[in-house]
Amino acid sequence: MSYIDAAGSKKRAPKYGGIAILAHWTLAVMALSLAAVGFLLSWQKFPSEAYNNLHYWHRSFGEVALIIVVFALVWRKRNPPPPRIESSNLRRVTAIWTQSGIYVLLLAMPLLKIARGAFGLGWVFFGLSVPALWPPNKAFRAIALRAESVGVAPRPVL
Repeated sequence: MSYIDAAGSKKRAPKYGGIAILAHWTLAVMALSLAAVGFLLSWQKFPSEAYNNLHYWHRSFGEVALIIVVFALVWRKRNPPPPRIESSNLRRVTAIWTQSGIYVLLLAMPLLKIARGAFGLGWVFFGLSVPALWPPNKAFRAIALRAESVGVAPRPVL
């Protein structure tokens, strides 16, 4: 792929490596799928078998997505992206803020859910029971529930 720079010269566009591209598209598919399942959860009767099944898969794959996000961030730090193509200041700033916001959400959502489970609830990760790491803390649980519901579809409160 090529582009024409400001001086009118044809230039070859810089490229990301295969691992960065794979991590990007894997996260994109997972994030969209997890969001769809999250919206489905909000419409399920609670408690019900359908809710429990959806929640089990949503949570387990959300934790896998967290691992991939951390890997992608470490990979990006060790393998800097190609130089940016010249563009307007507004476009550059918008891209930076959008990407940063997505990474904050991709990190915060699963970390809040893991933290909530760590305080007296425990959780299941693909069939492996993970015990609670600390005793129940209702105040922290309420804060975590409120924080994770910011910008998310309304759902039953546990």
